[in-house]
Amino acid sequence: MEHKAIGQSAHYVVPLRFSSQQWHGVRAAPARAVRAREVRLRDMTGREERAVSSTNTPDALHLIDALFADEELAADRPSQSAQHVAKSSSPRKRASTRQTIADEKSRFSAADLSASDRDRLMAAIYQRTFGDRIESTLTCAQCGNPFDLDFSLTALTRSMDAEPSVAYQVLEDGSIETSDGLRFRIPTGNDELAVAGLPPEEATSMLYERCGYPATAMETNHFEAVLDEIAPLIDLDLTASCPECGEAHTIEFDIQSFLLGAILGTQRQLLTSIHRLASAYRWSLDEILSLARNERMRFVELIEEDLPGDSGYGRSVSV
Repeated sequence: MEHKAIGQSAHYVVPLRFSSQQWHGVRAAPARAVRAREVRLRDMTGREERAVSSTNTPDALHLIDALFADEELAADRPSQSAQHVAKSSSPRKRASTRQTIADEKSRFSAADLSASDRDRLMAAIYQRTFGDRIESTLTCAQCGNPFDLDFSLTALTRSMDAEPSVAYQVLEDGSIETSDGLRFRIPTGNDELAVAGLPPEEATSMLYERCGYPATAMETNHFEAVLDEIAPLIDLDLTASCPECGEAHTIEFDIQSFLLGAILGTQRQLLTSIHRLASAYRWSLDEILSLARNERMRFVELIEEDLPGDSGYGRSVSV
């Protein structure tokens, strides 16, 4: 196993399915989109935890952008083009080179991902940060007794990978064409941001028009069914029964809200860990926030082993 210096996060790779939009700064023939088959992410640090302020889509996009890992664009490794900027004597040439570097750094944007792929990335981030189990305590509406909801995120995502009943092909421009001639582009974060704040019906209509599918209400239902088959979201209704009285309950599970809610729910814990580490090791705020979350928690546990009593610094995440 490769050893890491303090503050140097590990990386992991998440495969993509439908993110074939052309990303900023990626050079390709005009008629072809660049298809990324996977995204490389790094472990979450205190900086990303601290930046989350809501469970909304902009926060989700910002989190994925912040965790995107690219060895060639590492801040602590000056590129040849960056060195060329310093040596270049022509202001125009320096400006052009700086723009090239900016284009390179902006070639990945979470907003360009399909909503389906974005959900898969957030599921992977949750598993990497909090573990595979989703646990929640519910109150039965019938008898009033609490009962637990517990399932595997891996099992849930695998169940969504079943072969769709709709036959389709992905075209060279990244759009989808079904066997019955329906052609469209899978919605992305950019589409969602463009319709944010509109009334629900207007937002849905405009979203589908942006994806090349102007539709009536009846056709919209068909389109949504096709999307659910081809590019499902981890936003679904789960059923659970109360073990005491047998009452059936429907629980809405949305990976975006659950992940961001879990991060928000541990921000107080982040402040406590900052205080512990600063007091014990005299590290600066910047040094502490640069630690991967799991690494930071291990340091805090070591400190608290030397303290009397139970600090209550736990790992559980609840809804």
